[in-house]
Amino acid sequence: MESLGFQEQPYPSHQNVQTVYNKVLVSGKPNWDYDDYIVFDMHTMDGTDIAYNIEKFVAFTINGCAIKGQDVLTKPWEDALIEVLPDAIQDIKNKKLRLNINGYSEMSSNFYAMLRFMSVGFSAPSREEVQMLLNTLPNLEHARFERNVKKIWDYVGGEDKARELVRSLGIDVDVFDEEAVKSKI
Repeated sequence: MESLGFQEQPYPSHQNVQTVYNKVLVSGKPNWDYDDYIVFDMHTMDGTDIAYNIEKFVAFTINGCAIKGQDVLTKPWEDALIEVLPDAIQDIKNKKLRLNINGYSEMSSNFYAMLRFMSVGFSAPSREEVQMLLNTLPNLEHARFERNVKKIWDYVGGEDKARELVRSLGIDVDVFDEEAVKSKI
């Protein structure tokens, strides 16, 4: 992997049995060709496979694709994509957010991920799916709540833009106030 510009880095200490490869960042004008993207080679330690993990732990169909590490640099790499969740590739092309009903509730922060996707042009999921994401939000622990609020504000261009996204969904609870989330949802 070193020859491709990747350096082996130990995984965070709470999971010291895995390895992550980080691509060395380059300075200057970015080249947006896919050869310059960061690649993560993921594997499971519990005997499951990536398809199982996508089906059970991924919130949105647009995250329902995988590619083998060995196929990442093939051209065209799109031909090597494995569509684990139905319509994943079509939903990406259409910039449409739909919930993976089997996996959306695993991460209570997925409501904020939805807002980030919407900020770059993805259409909101159905009203029912938005409500399902909203219902998981009170389960988000304090530190992750704070991190996700800051992340969404940074990502979308500020608090006002983030609040505008929430208003566009017809949500009247202040999803950026932890006390309001815990008491009103």
